[in-house]
Amino acid sequence: MADALGGYLPEPVTKDLEESVATHGVRGMSFDADTPLEALFASLICCAEVIAFDVFRALIKTTTDPVAKQILQLIFRDEVRHCEFGWKYMEYRLPNLSSEDLSAVRDKVVWMMEDVELKGYHSTWLSPTPDISEMETDRLVYEAGLGATVEEVEKPVIVESVQGMRERMREWGIEVPLFEHPKMGTF
Repeated sequence: MADALGGYLPEPVTKDLEESVATHGVRGMSFDADTPLEALFASLICCAEVIAFDVFRALIKTTTDPVAKQILQLIFRDEVRHCEFGWKYMEYRLPNLSSEDLSAVRDKVVWMMEDVELKGYHSTWLSPTPDISEMETDRLVYEAGLGATVEEVEKPVIVESVQGMRERMREWGIEVPLFEHPKMGTF
């Protein structure tokens, strides 16, 4: 199977990925005492994890290899728990949040979308400088039914995911703006 996907790698290439994650600031936000916990939960769970949840759901539909499909289903089950916890926690905390807290929640959600998700944090093709070899590998894995996704499959999933998040956050009194991306347009 490794040969069919471009050859065996003795160890994974992680340097670029590690730098990418570090530069997005997600880890730093987690340890920033000035970031309200609710802003962290809303941006990481109700935004980023919800997108991951929806992408995994799409992956399960397009994956034909039974082992890969089962792995994705187990990950999906975990994502369900993350998302449900995040939304429930925010519902619980919402009555106690000040307008400043809600503003911080909105700002971090917008930041998560504009500066993290739409810069390729989860999806290479969204990066301002996408790794073409990684995108080619994703396509091979996708076409083999082994559990990857590609741009044309993922775009509508992300749009729908953001629309759902926007509607749920509107119930909190938070207006999530439209986002723009060269490959996705305004959504």
